[in-house]
Amino acid sequence: MGYCGQYLNGISSDCSGSVGGITELWISSHHNPLIYTIEEGVIKYIYDGTTEQQVGNFQQYQFKKGQCSMTSTLNKDNTSGLHYVSTDIKVTFKKVDSAKRIEIEKLINATDLVIIAKDGNGKYWLVGNDYPCTVNSVNGNFGATKKDANNFSVTFNCCTKEFPLETLDLPWTHGGRPRPPRG
Repeated sequence: MGYCGQYLNGISSDCSGSVGGITELWISSHHNPLIYTIEEGVIKYIYDGTTEQQVGNFQQYQFKKGQCSMTSTLNKDNTSGLHYVSTDIKVTFKKVDSAKRIEIEKLINATDLVIIAKDGNGKYWLVGNDYPCTVNSVNGNFGATKKDANNFSVTFNCCTKEFPLETLDLPWTHGGRPRPPRG
């Protein structure tokens, strides 16, 4: 096995609490490529790659515990050396109604979604930084009895070069801010 010049730093034991689940999704249908500045493995700025303005028009979706999860899986072919990360975001919208159905239809028809997910620990993760996310499946569950679920289940999927990146820049809080000067 060849040496690739990368040093491993190790991962220390973390005794702090860790809360699972996703509490919010911020979703934007964004046609232009994204550019972002990464410092120490964390995104500091996210911008539109064409206009160099702050990415805007994110819509917020909030969830109670157990309604939204995100899983990223590395897929690697050692023979060819190719790899990619597949990220699935699974969402449950409680109580089927027309407003939710219409919103889900909009998400289905968008083919260029960028998603920022807020996890249970308060960190934000950018999904769709290399390639856009899409709605992969939708199920309407109406149930047979009062105890059965009445909801929409939606799965978003995105395949990217790397795992979702933590972001400190929340585009919806800045509104049209120009990109900082390149230095």
